[in-house]
Amino acid sequence: MSQVSFKDKSFSFLRTLVPFLSALFSAFLFFLSHPDPLFVKGLSFCAWFCYVPVFASAVRLSYKGAFLSGGLFGFCAFFLYGFWMLGYSAAVCFCVCFLYGLSIGVLSAVFAAVHKRLGSFPVLVRILSDSLVFLAWEYIRTKGFFGISYGITGYTQWTVPWLLRCSYLTGVWGISFIILFCNFLLSETLLFFTCTCGRNGLRRFARLFAPSFAVFLLLLFSAALYGFVSGREDCASGSSSAGFILLQNNSDPWAGGIESYRADADSLMRLTDLALESHPDARFVVWPETAVVPDIVYNYNNPYDRERSALVTELLEYIERSDCVFIIGNNHTVFKDGESLSYNSVLVFEPGKNVIPPEPYVYSKIRLVPFTETFPFKSVFPGIYERLLDGDSHFWTAGSEYKVFDSGGMRFSALVCFEDTFPEIASRMRAEGAGLFVNLSNDSWSGSVVCQYQHLSMAVFRSAENRIPSLRSTCSGQTCWIDSSGAVRAMIPPFEEGWLYCDVSSSLWK
Repeated sequence: MSQVSFKDKSFSFLRTLVPFLSALFSAFLFFLSHPDPLFVKGLSFCAWFCYVPVFASAVRLSYKGAFLSGGLFGFCAFFLYGFWMLGYSAAVCFCVCFLYGLSIGVLSAVFAAVHKRLGSFPVLVRILSDSLVFLAWEYIRTKGFFGISYGITGYTQWTVPWLLRCSYLTGVWGISFIILFCNFLLSETLLFFTCTCGRNGLRRFARLFAPSFAVFLLLLFSAALYGFVSGREDCASGSSSAGFILLQNNSDPWAGGIESYRADADSLMRLTDLALESHPDARFVVWPETAVVPDIVYNYNNPYDRERSALVTELLEYIERSDCVFIIGNNHTVFKDGESLSYNSVLVFEPGKNVIPPEPYVYSKIRLVPFTETFPFKSVFPGIYERLLDGDSHFWTAGSEYKVFDSGGMRFSALVCFEDTFPEIASRMRAEGAGLFVNLSNDSWSGSVVCQYQHLSMAVFRSAENRIPSLRSTCSGQTCWIDSSGAVRAMIPPFEEGWLYCDVSSSLWK
């Protein structure tokens, strides 16, 4: 009877480990390609090959092996990418990572099946099928209650101007497709030279892979040509303009109580005064998401809580004395059919028109954050619902109207917090006539600059896709001015108190 040597056993063990080491390496490359603690803006070039190690090894495995290695990649990639979720809840963080690990594990098994079924098909067919399947998965995971846009491949290119501009034609999905095509092309190349090269390898490679490389180069050349020819476009010359003051008050997101609310209000008014001293011609002032916590309209009309009523009255009198339109994030309560509905809203006040008594123009957040702002499964999972309430969750009612404000002679729409990570919301507002996006956010709860840059990496696409500028006023960052080509023109450093003045123009305003 023959005996297996220790050397053979070691080699077999190492071969077993290779797919899982490849998955971990891919997870690290994925992590580097997005904003991360090592490179706060991310290394965009890593995205072009980050999936190669995991999927080149997965297609040679059994379905079970492909599922396990893909699942390991998915869990580790999203844990490294979204580590800042630990600041909110370790349970939520691990739940999200588990779900992405599970879905990518299934996706890896699908790729293994595709390669077994399409093994005799042309290389280009396999690359296209893999790229489209992965792209479909990225698109689907942004939909529904669990939908979230963080980690989408195309967003890694937010600092590459010529590629970012192409999103006007294809959205972020076209950019994702080119990058995925490159990844699967490199995966097929690696598989060829490590498994099936054989005699006359280079000639055979050229014959089999020439169409795939030709398609990739055509895609890349077309994107580059459009990106460079279109150039860095600012707003149309000769259009109307207006001065905007954006505030970043850097307040503590966990603090509550009237003393904290008053301190925040005092800080917002002080920063506004400083900005207006330097720029008295400003026409708009923007305060971040829920910058004012007490419901302004409710507490003014129902002064049961004297301290809150006094605070909102003071704020309204301050706004009424100004010559500026104020855009404010606030909790807004509406009574309908005997029921009290609470919305995460944007209130727009024009002095002399709708300040005292407060009758603001209102937009209420349509897309709510799952688990922290909404949980529609209360009757099915009452235990989870109660645990969420016991935590830091504050459930709101979702708005339903895509609002375009027509104030101060300008037409603009407001997107609340992570709403600017969803292309369909911004495009709908643009179609309704918005000439500017104003985003009010609060990511300070994460305590992470990386989280805020990841949010920004998606926000710039909304301007590039719709060819209109964006202004972001946030509690702790990234408060900035994004022009119509998606370039960040000016920004307040994260986790610092400050204000930013922007003289913004748009040909779409009246």
